[in-house]
Amino acid sequence: MALTSTAAAHVNPDLYAGLKWRNVGPFHGGRVSAVTGVISQPGVYYAGTPEGGIWKTTSAGVTWFPIFDQIKGVDTIGAVQVVPSDPNIVYAGTGDPTIIHPFLGSLGDGMWKSTNAGKTWQHIGLEDTVMIDSILVDPANPNVVIVSALGNATHHGGGIYRTTNGGLTWTNVLKPAGYHGTREVVFDNGDPSILLADTQGTGGPFFALRHGPKAKPKPPLLFKSTNGGLTWTPLKIPPFPGRIGVAIALHGRRIYIVGNNIKHGSGLFRSDNGGATWRHLAVKDKRISNGQGAYSCGVFVDPRNPNVVYTVSTALYRSIDGGVTFHAFKGAPGGEDYHDLWIDPTNGKRMVVGSDQGVSVTLDNGRTWSLWYTEPISQIYHVATTGQYPYWIVGAQQDTGAVMIRSRGNWGQVDFTDWSPVPSSESGYIAPDPLHPHILYGIGYGPGAAAAAAAWSRSIWLPGSGKTLHPTSAPKPKTTAPVAACR
Repeated sequence: MALTSTAAAHVNPDLYAGLKWRNVGPFHGGRVSAVTGVISQPGVYYAGTPEGGIWKTTSAGVTWFPIFDQIKGVDTIGAVQVVPSDPNIVYAGTGDPTIIHPFLGSLGDGMWKSTNAGKTWQHIGLEDTVMIDSILVDPANPNVVIVSALGNATHHGGGIYRTTNGGLTWTNVLKPAGYHGTREVVFDNGDPSILLADTQGTGGPFFALRHGPKAKPKPPLLFKSTNGGLTWTPLKIPPFPGRIGVAIALHGRRIYIVGNNIKHGSGLFRSDNGGATWRHLAVKDKRISNGQGAYSCGVFVDPRNPNVVYTVSTALYRSIDGGVTFHAFKGAPGGEDYHDLWIDPTNGKRMVVGSDQGVSVTLDNGRTWSLWYTEPISQIYHVATTGQYPYWIVGAQQDTGAVMIRSRGNWGQVDFTDWSPVPSSESGYIAPDPLHPHILYGIGYGPGAAAAAAAWSRSIWLPGSGKTLHPTSAPKPKTTAPVAACR
């Protein structure tokens, strides 16, 4: 996006010395890349964010607080895992693996470890992995850890890594040829020596956006280990385009795979013989698939009931018959684009889910959920301010529209009554008119631009700004600043 405006005058940095940061909102959740809980502590959960570090609750989601802010060099989290046998030990993998475009997805610096439930952290290597998607910890041995990393074209540290000494040293046990690394790694809760790992395939929705229209898609691969990740063998799977999600149960015999819709139906398959053959399930239910390419995809199985299966994509669905039929998860939180789900291995009624709108906890099998209005982690793109006094702060949010917030509240504090929606959307820009601060111009995901006027009481699509927009008359102030936008 390009904006024409006068150059900002130089300001002496000493003038900022007395300023302190304050949170003015919006006071709700944002994109969450990883979630986990503590088996022995029903109120304790952790959430990793793509650009806001790690957050923790000890009240089952009533309040959240940051625990990674002291680490100044990196704030992007791709995976977080609590040691099942010792809740004081927490492992965190950095880098944002939730990517569509090549310029999205912040790079990390490897693995971190806490031995005091997140109070302090120690770096434990794997710097070149850059984007860690999954972490597994042996339920009986806190020093045996498996990590899956995507890597990228310039950092060649992707793949499956294994440590037996709590991260002092690492061994690369899987690096599939022709791929930068691996994406997801899971194990069977009934037999943790049996693991599955998959690669990031190319193809499906958003593929051309990321790789160009002439690039050829590459299918994902699935590997299986029966000795705790020491060695791996490939499994033959249905020909999915793009990303897949996997889950395993029944001592490795039951495997679920979800992926993009394929030619003859939805993207859910099940094997009852360890991956030797596959059964196509929910064939006509297009909801049960990965409809968003590399962005959001997953299938999760209840550790104590292999017939209870959850899929995450733009919504959250549950099956109680082994994936034959699915229903919208009654009581599931609102929002869209779900990224991760943790189910207590000892109690399937305890879950925590992370999405573009934040993180929510349930203690009663999804009948009730914690709210995400206590999580100040909204992911904001491209902040701008208006020219009047008191000024307004505007910005586009990840999958939650765009918002404008007063810099000074009417009742002694800034609260939700001081927020207003404005025209834009995720990854978008908002440009206040410098001569008429009551007029804003916004552009967001997808074609087109819009303007808001008359104290933001209405939005108007701008004619000629996108193929899907229709000409509409707009108020034209006598004098205004020219605005140009492009994507």
